[in-house]
Amino acid sequence: MQIAYLTNIATDRSKAGGHVHVTQVANILLSRGHKLYTNLPDESEKFIRLNKKEFFKRGKEIEVFYIRIHGSQGNEELTELRKANNNAPCIWEINAPNAEVSTRGYSQKKISTFRKRRKKLASMVDAALCVSLEMEEYARKELGIKKTMVVPNGSDPEMFGPHKRRSDSLDNSKFRVLWSGSTDPKYTWQAFNLVEEIANRIKNIDENILFIVTAEGESNSNIKYIGRVPYYDMPGIMASCNVGLCLYNEINFYDKFYFSPLKLFDYMASGLPIIGNNLGQIKAVIEENENGLLTNGDVDDIIEKVIYLKQNEDIAATMGNKGREAIINKYNWQRVVSEIEKMIVELIDKKGSGKNSESNLGIWSKMKEMVKGIVKD
Repeated sequence: MQIAYLTNIATDRSKAGGHVHVTQVANILLSRGHKLYTNLPDESEKFIRLNKKEFFKRGKEIEVFYIRIHGSQGNEELTELRKANNNAPCIWEINAPNAEVSTRGYSQKKISTFRKRRKKLASMVDAALCVSLEMEEYARKELGIKKTMVVPNGSDPEMFGPHKRRSDSLDNSKFRVLWSGSTDPKYTWQAFNLVEEIANRIKNIDENILFIVTAEGESNSNIKYIGRVPYYDMPGIMASCNVGLCLYNEINFYDKFYFSPLKLFDYMASGLPIIGNNLGQIKAVIEENENGLLTNGDVDDIIEKVIYLKQNEDIAATMGNKGREAIINKYNWQRVVSEIEKMIVELIDKKGSGKNSESNLGIWSKMKEMVKGIVKD
């Protein structure tokens, strides 16, 4: 298939966050024989790079427009490019609501303008692929998109796993608790402040617990700051820890926890038991797979759960194994892409565009069979 893969994030194996999603999805689509058109002039040569004028000149080649929507303002404007071929369906991948831009200093009046603009552009969209149930509700109720599908993020069980355990850098004589995240002020929900408080208080209870954090700071006997780490180096660090913390501060700009945390799935792929907030998708995944402990976010409660996992190695190991098994069987990027392909198949079948062209008949038939085999309704 010829897919316009539109975003403001370029593929990059070293970066975390949205780059992980974009890179994984794009690379798997390319590996499955699809052609990807990009709006980014500095994107990999694996893509067909077009400017706006070239999109409209070659629009009839494109069979589906796939656009990443997130908390930053402006990516929805790429929807205008679908006018290059109105017969091709348009899919939004929705990761966050407009409200997230409030963390970037915009006024409520400006955010209201952004919200109205996104809703207007959503009228040009045929379907939305949403990373969480909360984002599906947002797509339906706030944006008016009728056809939706929930596809949580995932991990790569070959990239992440116990087999990536390292014997260097980390103090293997201690029980290692990992917090992975960003300390960027605009990501106030990342709860780095909470982790530091937990580490400071737990040292008086058990001196053999070491917190590993991906942030800058002055390390001491119970907290090790390892700075910002390239994403491709994270598998070794995760596999060398004993517990993964998936903790968040309260979100004060939106009424629901709407995230699909990448760290949750990478921890799981690494075989780590999770301590996570009793919220949204974190709660759903941990309850479904019995791969961790849920917390209300209280410091004393989290400390109690860290000590419990340290003192109950067999239970912790079972949780870790169940989490990894869930990644292998369900929460992985291969399945995410299969769900994307499933949506594309349904939309093109409905519109009747592209599937009978002689140049695409072979890959179209192959994709339909692959989707039928991989994705179960």
